[in-house]
Amino acid sequence: MKLLLFLLLAILLPLSALTQSAELTSAKNRKVLLDMVHRFTVQERPAPAWAASLQKPLATVAWITDMHLGSSEGAEETVKIALNQLRDELKPDLVLFTGDNNRIYDKKDKGVINERMQIWLKRFIDTELNRPYAIIPGDNWPWEFERVFGSPTRSFDFKGVHFLLTATDAKARTNDSCAILYKDTKEWLERDLKDNADKPCLLVIHESVFPPLFLDAPWLDNLMRRHPSALAVLSGHIHMDLEFKRKGYTQFVAPAMGPARRPAFKMLHFYPDMIVIRTHGLKGKRFEPVSKWQRLKIPEGLRKGMTPETPAAMTNLKTTPVRPKEMDESLASRASEIDRALLQAASEFGVMRLFGK
Repeated sequence: MKLLLFLLLAILLPLSALTQSAELTSAKNRKVLLDMVHRFTVQERPAPAWAASLQKPLATVAWITDMHLGSSEGAEETVKIALNQLRDELKPDLVLFTGDNNRIYDKKDKGVINERMQIWLKRFIDTELNRPYAIIPGDNWPWEFERVFGSPTRSFDFKGVHFLLTATDAKARTNDSCAILYKDTKEWLERDLKDNADKPCLLVIHESVFPPLFLDAPWLDNLMRRHPSALAVLSGHIHMDLEFKRKGYTQFVAPAMGPARRPAFKMLHFYPDMIVIRTHGLKGKRFEPVSKWQRLKIPEGLRKGMTPETPAAMTNLKTTPVRPKEMDESLASRASEIDRALLQAASEFGVMRLFGK
């Protein structure tokens, strides 16, 4: 048994490389990250048997993350291709943007640079997409987000599914992973889940809850486990196409639109009893469906709003008071907490692999 545990830790301890988020500085650490997460990437495969009976979905939601506009070569052109294709061809009922959005600004705009970045982003999305959307900030370029887009912590119903969006309230300048949710934000999230316990709930946040890549990820993991209606977390940040089955919920991670070998976005197709998730990858000058098939089954007791009669629009909108994200360098002293959380995650990764879960 001791030998088994030693081998397990030897394989999985490289998870500590994730403590600097997805922006790893050394080639060695980048290789360690790729070697580890490759075991959990969503693989291409033939269409499963259940896909053969799929009809036209009740509604669709496009999901884009990590555009990195202005920081990755060619990102603006690639994102424009995606947004125009969504606007003119795919026409989803809603688009989700899950952070690390933009660093471009218009020098003609007045105000601080950070606010001008957010103003430029809103104009860009409004022009190139022109579809209903919901957006949250990431760990990169989050400052002044609330001045243009409002509070990132909010919730709404869409086609019988409850979406709960949030972002960290404060972080350290020297370590983006040292980020937290304030007490009142946690209380609001808990209350919102309780108030919507009769609907399937999706938590939307930039950093993954599992693996835990920020200080309050373990708290959110526990929150999801305590609420049976909380079925999934939608995140970006790692820049890869990943799926982790947890006890009580599923962690989905979407691939990056910006800094990626193959930029991609996801489409969520709503059916009366499940959500089917398809990945669309860039091929030449177009995004095409990739042969990846994911689904989130909806428990029977939570399906009552997933009907043709339910509007494919954001309703029951609630939000927290608007306030700026804060820089708190004292949080950097808590970096070891992330190491410990990741070590625990490493052991859980090993159990999943050993028992095929």
